[in-house]
Amino acid sequence: MDGILVGRSPTSNAILVYNPRNQRYYEPDSYKLDPYRVPSSVYPTIKYDGGLFVSLHRDDNPVISEPYPPGTRVLDTKSPSGPTLAGTVMDIPFDSTTSPQYLIIFDDGTSRAVPASDMPSLIPKPPPVLSDSTHLLPPFLQPGCKITYEHEGTLHKGFLGKSTDGVFRFSYKSHINKKLEDWGVPLPNLTSTWQDLCVEGTLIPGHQSSSFLRPPPPRDGSASHVSAVNLKRECPRSLLSGLHPSHPDRETWLASFREEKSGIESQDTYVKIGLPEYRALRAKGVPRAIPTMCVLSIKKDEMLNPLRAKSRIVVLGNHEDRVWSKPEKYAPVLRPDTMRLLVSMAVERLRKLKQGDS
Repeated sequence: MDGILVGRSPTSNAILVYNPRNQRYYEPDSYKLDPYRVPSSVYPTIKYDGGLFVSLHRDDNPVISEPYPPGTRVLDTKSPSGPTLAGTVMDIPFDSTTSPQYLIIFDDGTSRAVPASDMPSLIPKPPPVLSDSTHLLPPFLQPGCKITYEHEGTLHKGFLGKSTDGVFRFSYKSHINKKLEDWGVPLPNLTSTWQDLCVEGTLIPGHQSSSFLRPPPPRDGSASHVSAVNLKRECPRSLLSGLHPSHPDRETWLASFREEKSGIESQDTYVKIGLPEYRALRAKGVPRAIPTMCVLSIKKDEMLNPLRAKSRIVVLGNHEDRVWSKPEKYAPVLRPDTMRLLVSMAVERLRKLKQGDS
């Protein structure tokens, strides 16, 4: 590059060169001085006093925007050395009347002057815009992936497909090796609605759903679940603390408790009596009422993000004289395979006992 030697660098012992074309300063490790421009007796030394400003002189022509300014990245796919070379434009032609050439320094250290007519072929082409919208979906919701979809109140195992017109659809096959689907449901705007469908439980990635029959909606018309997406704190230790007026998530946990309570009432699992009737029964020798507790938990989705604020009312047992705290209260919950194991062990033990009696 051509430049103007303005002095030494204030941070190193290298010279400081100013390039008027790109208006940048450089500190080259190696350089050559133009013998025809070195200050001498013929060309008196000019001392820079801080008042000199250098810019390009273009006569009276209007300023023309440079299509390939210094710093432009290029890609030479027809390099003489064989492989594709990437480089950077370091100098631009100053005079457009002659054959203009750009100086390009490639990443391997070589340089080459390229005519202006060849520059458009060296500019990397931007990647094509994908007309396919599958890149807007997560990896577990790509065409051909297993999904579980709710259709007419029932969850069905199927696959995510795509019709000829580009619309996503749920495809159900009675056998996995069938080429044609038995029936399907279009899923328009899936790229923008898939998160809401997963949160609502309408669309479940994979075939891991344990139940394929949705429970009927509550009789009072309340929502099927209470969302935990906007919770500001972690799960409270007790219902009392969760429903405290100062708790920021009070309304969410109150709605979750009402959902659990209304669900139990809708099943007609108990009869509500007043305090006078209960006292009268106690006077007749009826055992004391069994205490209950509401356990709060936060259900998470497949990405371990908060999904549902769940309240569960559990029976504690007839321990009315015991002071309960949350760490001592658990609801017995077993996985189906664990339950089957325990039942099979009990049956096997019972069979051996019978053989011993006989």
